[in-house]
Amino acid sequence: PRMPLAARRPAAAPAAAALFLALAPAALCDEMAFVDVSSGDDINIRSLDTQIKPLAGIDNLFSADPMASHDWANPRAILVAFEANIGAWQAKGSVAASRLEELQAELAPLYAVLPKNEHGRLDNGTVRYGLHRHFAKKYGWSVKGLEPAGAAWVRTLTVDPSVKQITKYIAPAYLQSLAYDRAGGGKGLDLQWLTVLAATIRHMAHTEITEYLYSTMRALEYPISGQRQEHEVDEIVAGFLMVYAFGTDLQASARADFLRERRYLDTHHQGWNELRAYTRGLMMLASPPPDDFDSILRFVKMFVGKYGAWQDRDCKLATTELTAMPQQATGRVPLSSVKPSKHPGRRELFTETEDEMAELGATEQGADGKPVVVIPNYVLSQAMCLTTAGVHTVCCSNECDALLEKLESSAGAPDAAPATILAALGDGVGGAEELAALAAKDGRGVVRLHSREFAGWMHRAFPLQCPAPTEQSRVSPRTPDEWMADPGAEVEDTQDLIGEVAAVLSRYTTMGSGPRDNKENVQDVVDDGSAGDSAHTVITLRPPVVAEVVPIKTRRAPWLWQMVGGVLQLVAVVSMLGLARTAGSKALAQGLRRMAGSSTETLKKPEAREVTWMHPGSAII
Repeated sequence: PRMPLAARRPAAAPAAAALFLALAPAALCDEMAFVDVSSGDDINIRSLDTQIKPLAGIDNLFSADPMASHDWANPRAILVAFEANIGAWQAKGSVAASRLEELQAELAPLYAVLPKNEHGRLDNGTVRYGLHRHFAKKYGWSVKGLEPAGAAWVRTLTVDPSVKQITKYIAPAYLQSLAYDRAGGGKGLDLQWLTVLAATIRHMAHTEITEYLYSTMRALEYPISGQRQEHEVDEIVAGFLMVYAFGTDLQASARADFLRERRYLDTHHQGWNELRAYTRGLMMLASPPPDDFDSILRFVKMFVGKYGAWQDRDCKLATTELTAMPQQATGRVPLSSVKPSKHPGRRELFTETEDEMAELGATEQGADGKPVVVIPNYVLSQAMCLTTAGVHTVCCSNECDALLEKLESSAGAPDAAPATILAALGDGVGGAEELAALAAKDGRGVVRLHSREFAGWMHRAFPLQCPAPTEQSRVSPRTPDEWMADPGAEVEDTQDLIGEVAAVLSRYTTMGSGPRDNKENVQDVVDDGSAGDSAHTVITLRPPVVAEVVPIKTRRAPWLWQMVGGVLQLVAVVSMLGLARTAGSKALAQGLRRMAGSSTETLKKPEAREVTWMHPGSAII
């Protein structure tokens, strides 16, 4: 399968790309042409006969990937934030420098116990794992693209100045490549560089929250300045939630689209009502209550920081149901015993097929040869995550990380003697002989705390808290060694990761009545255009939008619009009768154009993006 990972500017494209761009005009097109370059440098030009449409409001809610319009990042903005954090180190005493120093202090204990290379620094995979541990512990986030699958592209794709959009799932790998280039020598990254990367990702997250709130208020036709009434704040926060948690397309949705989608959610989506009740409860605790842009921004940032805790209720439900099964033994239950489960106001659980369970790394063969579900593997899989419009998803908390942190704190190093491990974990933990064997195998009398072998020991010691190592490491990593795994060069891994995340959200958005069951509010649901030639599967992460002029609704009196429309129709009739050539008609037409120009604003939708395609092991144009 091919997958677009970047969009380029025509002006800076190399000669080979010029051919591609000539075949796919940048504006006013309803289909895109693509160029595949094989490993033998053969060029294959083909087109995707898919109408390029924005999905407004509720139509986007029922698309195959509701977050598709938000899954892109500007590499220039990433670079600017990265350079700003580097510069902050030299501005001693500044607010930015103080924040970096605080962040570095937070990361220092983790950095001290992570495995180092021969230069005493962190390798690429260890950096990914360290960043994941930090954001998972502090915010409950799983940053998109930190998985090894997100780095699969680096061997075949280079982000040069001509690239204007990249998917968020490769943004962390791009950021790491910037750090490695600046650090020089390929010796790895130290604590200071780890801090810069974490600060840049945090900056990206906060900037997006600000942008989404600003754009939501504009779409709902509220001025950014000034104070808002309580019911207006409630409407603004609801609009933000529709963007952040459900993926409402801000480029395509106007006020009427937001209101139509909200009416549907209020009536048919139990999870939405639970989420609204949760945010209203948080708002009641806010002092003073938010009433302008700055205070609303502070509130939604607080909500984003707590969204993971709200989502964790599903995780506890899943764990409780699985562990309560009478067949449960050593953290496993027969797959045949696991049935879909519904709870009021929560999404349906255990809806995956046997093949999907296997792809998630949530099953293994039991003693009788039949598949069994490994409880922590399922709970920590992408199936239990909810994606957001931001740079992260929210997933279940990994209880094994807390146990590992306890061990790391006791050892003060990435390895420990068996006696240290058993003492830190407390009485009643077995497996002493196995630990001794691992220490003897190492040759130094210690056990590597982040190794695959030790992850297996932890699972056997804590079968309900610690996941079992699997072969699905690049797409759905759970254990430290899986996070640090070699990403390989298979772009399909990134595609699988994005597909899993999109599928879970798609099921969540349709947890209430389906779109066809509510004909009053839902009409003509747009097809996602995913059907195509099976030999050339095309996954469009963000379909470019046809450039056209769309009127922005203003707050002027409706009678003015009616008057302008009626007079314009009169002019059209007069023109058909041949009177438009007279001086009087010309003067009238000019006057009407001036009147219409003063009463409306127009917004040009984004031009169609030229998508750079890549095939594993092939060249990029």
